[in-house]
Amino acid sequence: MKGDELFFDLELFPHPGEELGIARTIVNIDQSEFSYEFNIFWIFEDVRSGRIFYGHDEGCSCPLPFENEIFDGPDNTTFAELTKDRYDTFEREFQYWARDAKLPFDEYMNSMDKVKEVINARDVS
Repeated sequence: MKGDELFFDLELFPHPGEELGIARTIVNIDQSEFSYEFNIFWIFEDVRSGRIFYGHDEGCSCPLPFENEIFDGPDNTTFAELTKDRYDTFEREFQYWARDAKLPFDEYMNSMDKVKEVINARDVS
């Protein structure tokens, strides 16, 4: 399930904003036991503002992950923003996804540590 085991090669099929160089991945996890399906949780930051966003997408191989989502910048997006005020909501959503995806606990904790490190490194309000 680790980022380097993704069914979709992010160099060939980048997430929204990555192709423009405005989104930097913090955590990207795919439930990789699927053959022609994806179940991805993506946490990323806007490289210009430092604001953090996240989203989940799943489907078959026909659409690309996050094909129906938009990230043209922090004020033009369909992704949820991760702020200190919304941290509990984010954590609950990620916990539910991780449980349903059968994400190993150590990988869940490593992902949460990465998110906390980014949040603590900047003023995310």
